[in-house]
This record gives sequence, structure tokens and C-alpha cells, in this order.
Amino acid sequence: MPRPEDLPESNHYATVDPNILSREYTWLWSQLSVPTSKGTEASRAATVAVANKARYQTVSSATGAPWYFIAAIHYREASQSWKGCLHNGDRWDMVTVHVPSGLGPWQSWEDAAIDAIQREGYANLLDWSCGALFRRLEFYNGKGYRVGGVKNFVCRKQGNRIGTFDGIYKGSMQDTTPRNASPYIYNGTPFYRKGISIEDHSFYPDAIDDNVGVMLFLKVLEGVAGESFFQAATGDVVEFIGAPEEDIASTLSSLADSVGVPRSVIEDMYSLQQVVHPGKFPRFWAACNFKERSDQKRFHVFDRIAKTVVSMLCAHGQGSEPDHDGLAKIFSNIPNSNQSSLGIFRCSETYMGKHGLSLRIDGLEPSNSNARERSVVIHSAGYVSEELALKYKRVGCSNGCFAFSESDATNVIQQLEGGSLLAAYF
Repeated sequence: MPRPEDLPESNHYATVDPNILSREYTWLWSQLSVPTSKGTEASRAATVAVANKARYQTVSSATGAPWYFIAAIHYREASQSWKGCLHNGDRWDMVTVHVPSGLGPWQSWEDAAIDAIQREGYANLLDWSCGALFRRLEFYNGKGYRVGGVKNFVCRKQGNRIGTFDGIYKGSMQDTTPRNASPYIYNGTPFYRKGISIEDHSFYPDAIDDNVGVMLFLKVLEGVAGESFFQAATGDVVEFIGAPEEDIASTLSSLADSVGVPRSVIEDMYSLQQVVHPGKFPRFWAACNFKERSDQKRFHVFDRIAKTVVSMLCAHGQGSEPDHDGLAKIFSNIPNSNQSSLGIFRCSETYMGKHGLSLRIDGLEPSNSNARERSVVIHSAGYVSEELALKYKRVGCSNGCFAFSESDATNVIQQLEGGSLLAAYF
């Protein structure tokens, strides 16, 4: 795949924007070959992981996170010790001391691992593409290598380890030349040189990480396990290769039947996709039934590859609810109406707004053609939650946007960004 045109010479973006980071991770993964200098350690660790795959799969079954994702965290956080928890490598049968401190103890390594994945918000997610997986691994370790910010690290000499010292490092993790990359992700690859946080609140700009990063670990693990972890490295949509095209429509229709979405909605989206991107089909599709009251899980995300559906709460525009009873009754495409629009939308690019990570959408029909002009987007909102739905038989209203709880919004945005279609119907 081609190198992203805006990727800096350092090969690393100074941002936490998931859409941008996905380009970096996906391209560097496609370029990675196994170097001899770290290949032995990566092979050793991968062999251990495969031998214990069943234990990782137990955690995977409880959380939905891939077994190899869990194995990668176990390697980095606990050096594959079954006494160490995924949170930070501390013993799982004792209260944790390092960040995050004060947790546990747990009944077993598996219980501790499940808690770590759930606590981080990584349970029950659908998108485990290359970009999504490595972003979660890097953020699991922390964002300091990516954006810096924190300065004045307290450092202590680590025996005879080269690059460690007693004193204060006054810079940030990014005040290095070349700009520092996360060893948690990239150590052992050509994309990392030096710089490491060895213990909490420390940084040594000239020290080198001992373990391999998770990118090299997973590249070797693919070969040892005989699996392909990522189906495709794509731009904005997944090109469908293999089964006849009608199988896609059939799969989506069957998924729609399971949650009561009319097949006509799927047929309209499928037909429009043929016009917008002939011969290409996104993995995730979505439909929102505005006829249902807002306390119902009326927004559905269809995964045509995993053949699953996830349903969730979604707010409509306050202008669409004249009787304040949770029922949307009127819809509009007019700016400043604060009403929801009906029709098919194309989910486009992400951005950071007042609601945090948000997703811009474009209306593809006369009934929603002003969506971008009206700033109709997908975002999170504190007025959407299962607690509010249960208490008031409704959730709050947006100004016309598709608003979700914070956890649901993150998942929806990550799954739909870059070309998926969304149908709002009544």
C-alpha cells in the first residue's frame, strides 16, 4: 500500500486523532519485516503465547477482545508471567501498587485480565482492524510518547543499564531528535530508535527498551500461530472480494430481520452504495428507527463480516419532539430547525469538537442534503444513557445530531468512519 502523503519523515504523527493514527499503524504494519536483532526474542515470546492460547481465549470469550491483543498486553505488562496482571504487571493476588494502583486482588489471572480489558473500555467492541488494535495498545500504555506534554521526569540509575541516570529530565517524551516513538509499539522495528519510560513518571531519552514492541511481536505471532490478524489494509471502504455480491445483501438483510429493520431500508442502502462506490462495500452499516421512542435501542450497527448486530440508544433532534415524550414526530432538512433528518447518510471524517471525538456525515438524499451545512454529526452526549432511559422513558435531545452515550459513540465512530452508510427511517 502507498505511504500516506502527510506522514512525517519520523514516520509518526503527533496527534491522537484515531483516523490519522490508523494510517500510520496500517502503513508501518504493511512495511514491517522481522529483523534478526530482535527476531529471536519475538519468536520466543510468540511461541509462549501460542502455547497458552487457550487462557487468552478464555479472556477473549468474556470481553470480545482478540486473544492476540490480550497476549500482546500480557507480554508488555507482565513479561508473560502468570503471576502478573494486565493492568501493570503487579501480582494479581495482591492490591496493585503501580499505576493504576489500589486495584484487586482477584481470584485468578483470568479474572484480573477481564477486569483490565473492561476497565479500559475495550470490552464488547466490534472494530479490531489494524489501526484500531494498535491505537488501543498504544493508548493502553499511555499517550505521552505520542503527544508529550508532561515534563520534569524524576530519573534513577538502573544498575548498569545504559542511558539511565540519577536526576531530573526536564524535557518531554517528544523533546528528542528524531521525535520519539513509542517502544511499547515499535521497539525492534526500524521505526523506533531510543527513549523509554522504565518506571512510573520517569523518562530516559537515551535508554533503549529491553522487550520487543507489540507490532513486531504480533507480526511474528501471526506466523507462529498460522493466523492472519487483519483482513485488509484499506482506505475508506473495504473492497469485497470472494463471494458473489448478492451474498452481501443477503447477509445484511438477515441481520436486519433479527432486529426488525425493514429489508427495504437495506435494499435502498445497498443500491446507493453501488452508485457511490461501485463494487466496494464497507464492513459496517447502520440503521436508525426514529419511529421507536428514544428509550429504546433503536440504532443498529451491522457487521457484515462477523455477521453480528449491536443495538444502542440514540438521541434525535429536539425540534423533532414537540410533545417531550421521547417520540420523534417531525423531521426537517432546514438549517436551525434542530430537527433530525431522514434518509441515507455517508459517514465521513472524524474531528475533535466540543463533544470530543465526533464524526461528520453527508446526506445523500434530498431529505438530508444539508447535513454538513447544518453540522449534523455523530457525537457523544451526557444526556444519553441507559439510566436516563430507564428513569424517564426517554433520553435527552440533540440539535439534530445522532447523539450516543460516550462508550457507544466511540465504538460507532470507529466503526462507521471513512465510508459506511447510515439510514435514518420512520
